[in-house]
Amino acid sequence: MYGDPHLYRGGNPFFIETIAAALGVPAAVSEIKIAVYKHAKSGVWIKFDDDGVIIGVNVPSNGEYSERIDCTVSELLVERFWTAIANCDNYASE
Repeated sequence: MYGDPHLYRGGNPFFIETIAAALGVPAAVSEIKIAVYKHAKSGVWIKFDDDGVIIGVNVPSNGEYSERIDCTVSELLVERFWTAIANCDNYASE
């Protein structure tokens, strides 16, 4: 359905489409992962699971920082997504 071998089957049927639209990429997990990595300043990664996504960053001097976004809560989804990326970038720059 998403044109991706690693299909996401979360609780919100519009989760992938919403995140992809925010990034301006096709609704595929692999496309989203690449776009997040390219968009962030510090090598932010995104991991999908059945409950939503985890957005994080690994910093050699500070360790790992991550935030979970629950896919079953659709309110402010895009805002929470961008905030998580910004928080990871901020952590990496400390």
